[in-house]
Amino acid sequence: MKQAIYIILFGLLISLHIGINGLFVESQALFCVFAVALLCCTLFVTGNNLYVSKGLCAVAIFVAYLFIMYAFKGNVYDNYKIYVVLTCWFLFFTFIPIFCKNRNYLKLVCWLTVIGAYLEIVFGFGQQFGWIGNSDDYFILGGSLGNPGAYAGYFSVVLPLVLSLMLGYKRIKKAVFLYFALFVCVLFMLYFIIISQSRGAWIACLFGSLFVLNKHCRIYNKICYYLHTVVRKLIVASVAVVLLFGVFHVLYQFKADSAFGRLFIWKVVMAAPQKNILTGRGIGAFEAEYGKWQMEYFAKNGGTEKERYVADYVACAYNEFLQVYVEQGIIGLFLLSVILFFAFKREDTHCSLYISGAKASLIAILVLCCVSYPFQIPLIYLQFILSLAVLFYKPSPDDCLLRIKFFKANLITSVLGLLIVGMGLHNLYGYYLLRTGQKYVFANDIDNALIHYKKAYPFFNNNGTYLFYYGSALALRGRYRESVEVLEKAARKSSMPNIFLILGNNYKKIGETDAAKMSYLTAVYSVPSRLYPKYLLVQLLMESSNKAEAYRWAKDILATKEKVPTTAAKDMKDEMSHLIENELSNFKNELPMETD
Repeated sequence: MKQAIYIILFGLLISLHIGINGLFVESQALFCVFAVALLCCTLFVTGNNLYVSKGLCAVAIFVAYLFIMYAFKGNVYDNYKIYVVLTCWFLFFTFIPIFCKNRNYLKLVCWLTVIGAYLEIVFGFGQQFGWIGNSDDYFILGGSLGNPGAYAGYFSVVLPLVLSLMLGYKRIKKAVFLYFALFVCVLFMLYFIIISQSRGAWIACLFGSLFVLNKHCRIYNKICYYLHTVVRKLIVASVAVVLLFGVFHVLYQFKADSAFGRLFIWKVVMAAPQKNILTGRGIGAFEAEYGKWQMEYFAKNGGTEKERYVADYVACAYNEFLQVYVEQGIIGLFLLSVILFFAFKREDTHCSLYISGAKASLIAILVLCCVSYPFQIPLIYLQFILSLAVLFYKPSPDDCLLRIKFFKANLITSVLGLLIVGMGLHNLYGYYLLRTGQKYVFANDIDNALIHYKKAYPFFNNNGTYLFYYGSALALRGRYRESVEVLEKAARKSSMPNIFLILGNNYKKIGETDAAKMSYLTAVYSVPSRLYPKYLLVQLLMESSNKAEAYRWAKDILATKEKVPTTAAKDMKDEMSHLIENELSNFKNELPMETD
């Protein structure tokens, strides 16, 4: 059994790394299979009693809350994230008993994290040298995560743990090779974090690493010893405040538009009408609703020129605490805060090397939560769960509330966990059908694409992204009314601007001009910096002889500053210039001639 658990843990922690070059379905399916295997194996892990701490109780209440929300609300937006989240939390309750049974499993998990980091390093260098492709064609670098920001974010939360292991093994004379391997890993991760140009990853890595260095080098104690006079304290505090303001100002200006864009997102969310503030709108609600809030903001207020420029379609809040509030309500946010409180209360009484590393990793994750989207990335979410499991697995005697038999605890966790993982695998089959349909669309085989999209409908009938692809394929086949029906449902489940563009085109084809105009206007106000929705609106207005409004939008196109200048944007602006010039010419020709 011991060897089996070793193999399963290896497969579980490595499986999410094989999603390189778009192998999302295969990677997630393997993760689910190994999760099932670990849940089953836990039933055979025997022991006397499992000591339940206050922190474990808080986790149990939080998971019960999520499970009840899923049971009663269902998967409102057919979002796969709900299965990842619940699976990871049930794995948390699987890690706890096996860590308690054998501390070697804890050490193995930490070292498998190092192996995973090395895999990502190999992928990174492979992509830099052109040997490996990236799943996102827009970026060269992204590891198995596709996006360089997410890639750097992963390294920023793993590096503090690896640094803690490295400094610990530095003191062991017989572990020179391990120390060197960890040192190289830290250097390479630091290299990729720096070149990613992700400010959130930089800050997260810095805070996590400072925590580790303080634990091993007692930096805080040395500073306190040096600052033994009031004058020194005031001088150092003043210098520190000035430096902090300077550093944050430089970081803000480094990508000012990106920073302002996140501030704008938070402004729109806070201004939006909040429903179900106690229990939230359900996981996936932010992606479905934010675009509508942004559209209403611009339609009512117009927004500033800077806001119109930075606004874009976003699927996350770039602040996980804000997103938890929107999707899980005040209750979810409060329970999560309680869990974090108990996690940081954990004292380094034993296994301090791993405890300090887990705390440092958790600090980096929380810093990243303030400015990015780590909980949307399965690899980082699993690291979050592992860090909590390391911190909670063995409570102090004073923190114990009750004892529960190993078998009872394992049975409850395994049964509920298997149910969730099974639902996740079922959902992944729908992703497989969706991906196959997309491949047929790219090959211009619309009939086969529609066959696969139709098969995926029972899995994704509430998924806005799927409904958009299905409705788009129907439009390509000329089945406009069917496409309208599917896309109208997509618009209720997602706020993707392209849904309204295709809807506008469909309405135009079937002669419903007013509906087409409203769809185009929705797309325009969703992302005001995009030219194409305005261009389609001008064409519709000209065809419906509404020239005055068409010229107004044509002038708006000419005044819009595009984020990335393209040939298509230049062509649209040239066409709008000719349109306005022709109107001025016609206006002059219609003026009465002066006579002598």
